[in-house]
Amino acid sequence: MHPALPPTPTYAQAELKKLQPTWPQRLSTIQAAAEAAFAALPQGAAPSVQLSEHRPRDYLLVREVRDALKETAATGLFGGLTGDAGVFNKLVTAYERQSE
Repeated sequence: MHPALPPTPTYAQAELKKLQPTWPQRLSTIQAAAEAAFAALPQGAAPSVQLSEHRPRDYLLVREVRDALKETAATGLFGGLTGDAGVFNKLVTAYERQSE
């Protein structure tokens, strides 16, 4: 190793620096909002999505439900989704924004 070069950081050190200290709290807030949205979702609203108690309520499931609801959802004045599709669209946006 050349003495003038700084030591190379390990992968774990580089990843820990990117993770903000408030990330777990923000993630739990989004997951609580997702649980509330799933509780308010009418039975059979997204028949193409397999909703089971054993499946985690994470980003992938929220996005899948949003896509299923988007097919039949109405849009607002500026083209945004309304109703349950709008709620799930906001959750998807929150998940995507918190990962930046």
